[in-house]
Amino acid sequence: MKEVYDLIRRELDMSALIRMAQRIYLHEASFSYSAFHESALFCAESLEAAGAGEVERIQMPSDGETAFFDCIMPEAWDVEEAVLDIVHPSDEGVKRLADTRENRFCVANRCAPTPEQGIVAEVITERELDERREASGTMVFIKDSPPGRIYRKAVEKGCAGIVSAFSKAPRDLPDGVFWINGYSGGPGWFHAKEEKKIVCFSISPRRGDMLERMLGKGQVVRVRAKVKAKLYSGTIDTVTGVISGRGKKEVAFLSHIYEPMLNDNAAGAASQIEICRILSTLYETGVVPSPERGIRFIISQEVYGFSGF
Repeated sequence: MKEVYDLIRRELDMSALIRMAQRIYLHEASFSYSAFHESALFCAESLEAAGAGEVERIQMPSDGETAFFDCIMPEAWDVEEAVLDIVHPSDEGVKRLADTRENRFCVANRCAPTPEQGIVAEVITERELDERREASGTMVFIKDSPPGRIYRKAVEKGCAGIVSAFSKAPRDLPDGVFWINGYSGGPGWFHAKEEKKIVCFSISPRRGDMLERMLGKGQVVRVRAKVKAKLYSGTIDTVTGVISGRGKKEVAFLSHIYEPMLNDNAAGAASQIEICRILSTLYETGVVPSPERGIRFIISQEVYGFSGF
């Protein structure tokens, strides 16, 4: 094994791997399905160039209805821009809490769209939400836990949305924005088609502290939320290819894409493609014997796409 390891290490092209991860990330940074298909095409072409055979892009439904095992495939979602401003009190002018041009993570994954002019809503605390029979048209502020915990309660009481300042590292990253990858409150990350969609923003702990102080003084705080986005019935791709083995059995490598971070998981998909290139080279040159089992590469949506495959 030491001998094989040394062969693999000598073949590894870390610079190429990094460049590929960056290319995948650039497709996915917007976190919109319209760009995800470009990412899948790039991965498929790269996997084929790396030596995989039988490369396919398998389209799977993203409709909020189709189920594979216990995974309901989420609806497709595209977002262009989102902004959240404090508009009252206005003595100090408008205070911006969130803007996708500043930080893409400020709008939750699959946040509902608003009318073009936006919506103006009073911000209430979770305690106020609990005390009210109904809270129609309000935005609930939450800080100490993810918004999924109050989603169902907020929907049942008629809230327009959630403003979350939750962070796993508020002291270390006071200006960081936590990415909300799902807030349905159910067993899965995402809403099913029939579930009500509401607006959901993620703001930094520092801005959350400011908002909390304002609410703590008993001030009436109103915000204007604008979200230019759409939820629709679409598709998402699973990319797969194989290095054939001498037998019919296969070993599978899995890595997911479709998330807006280099390490979650553009680097994983790029690593898988580089692994394919290394192994293909070693097998084709006869440096190591061809594998007994085929080696299957699968790049897809985390959990959901793999369940579908």
